[in-house]
Amino acid sequence: MKILAAAAASPRVFMRLPRYRTLSVPLYHWPSVIIKRRRWPHVDRDVSHIIVRSTTRRETTTDGRTYTSIVNGNNFVSFRYSRLRGGVASARTVPKMKPTAADDGSGAKPTTDRWVDANGVATRVLCWGRPIDESGGPNKLVLCVCGNPGITEYYEKFLREIHRALDVPVWVVSHAGHEVPPSNVKLTLPDSKEYPDLYTLKGQVEHKLRFIEKYVPDNCDLYLVGHSIGSKVISELLKDDAMSKRLTVKRSIFLFPTLQKMRETPNGRNLIFHTRYFLSITVLLSWIFITFPSFIKTFLVNMTLVITEGGCVDDHVIRSTVRLIHPTVLRNVFSMAIDEMDKVYDLDVKPLKDNANRLHMYFGNCDGWCPTSYYDDITKCVPEVDAVLCDKGYNHAYVIQHSDEMAGIVVDWLKSDLGDVRSQ
Repeated sequence: MKILAAAAASPRVFMRLPRYRTLSVPLYHWPSVIIKRRRWPHVDRDVSHIIVRSTTRRETTTDGRTYTSIVNGNNFVSFRYSRLRGGVASARTVPKMKPTAADDGSGAKPTTDRWVDANGVATRVLCWGRPIDESGGPNKLVLCVCGNPGITEYYEKFLREIHRALDVPVWVVSHAGHEVPPSNVKLTLPDSKEYPDLYTLKGQVEHKLRFIEKYVPDNCDLYLVGHSIGSKVISELLKDDAMSKRLTVKRSIFLFPTLQKMRETPNGRNLIFHTRYFLSITVLLSWIFITFPSFIKTFLVNMTLVITEGGCVDDHVIRSTVRLIHPTVLRNVFSMAIDEMDKVYDLDVKPLKDNANRLHMYFGNCDGWCPTSYYDDITKCVPEVDAVLCDKGYNHAYVIQHSDEMAGIVVDWLKSDLGDVRSQ
């Protein structure tokens, strides 16, 4: 069986693979391989679709045979092979593959990636459109508040699509303590043992208030998008009189919101159990993990996500998960999560009623953090709010597999206000 390399801007390369369905690659090649099996409906034999994340090809001769290995990188190289008899699958036989997010020319990377100080904590901000440090600031801004973990890169594809559709500045801000600044950044994370309140749910609300106060200009039309616990953070922000006097929150969008009784949900009970018995082991393993070279960390995360998600995931999800597996980050992530179990119980209806005419909510129909009964509670307590129950089976952690679809939903809600706006 042979394989046809169909990567853009690279010559066709043939590789000899074993006849079995499992792809084996020599360890010394250190590839980052993601395999996703498909059965193409208009092809009469099984065809496998293999995606390899790479920027470098390396040819090695062993036992008289030449093998092409792929070295890990940021771009995508796609391979196809067919089990058709007679050798190589032709371009007519193998269906044409769509370009991936990293090679479609759309700009997979954010416009700017900045580390700033917010409430005394090193904070990462990704910006599409006008950057955070440009003088004047935007007149209209879409600001995303992450779920937990609050790692900005998880939302890269989702927010890039929103910016592309609306052409307005889009920012996402990390949660305090959920990303460790690189060594060339002078900002630091205060010790959680000395300043524990910085990383609680209340501390995260204060962190976002101080960020908006410092970096979002006065009289800005602000559009807030919150995911999971980020929705609860936004509901607390909406109660702040000082913020409402300084700028206008035009719309708020809650995606898979966690607004009540978190500890009584299936995922909440699992979290409490695992933090009680396995948190120390998890942190210990993360200490071992960070000693590995980057390519090994990427490889391990890559393979784990293939198994858990049942197929390939985007490159930004892998990078984000590598960032997550860090002792400091994990402590702060779990500290915030445990605090959520205690603090998020009774539904706070007041900010929802006060902002019902400019509030949109999207609930999952199979959400382990927010059962459909919580959707029913919202529609009964605040019938004026635009609440939608998903009928497409999107997961709570939509940024892993459904970024494009959820971006389209958000754009539909915002385009009436922002459809004709151009970046300031």
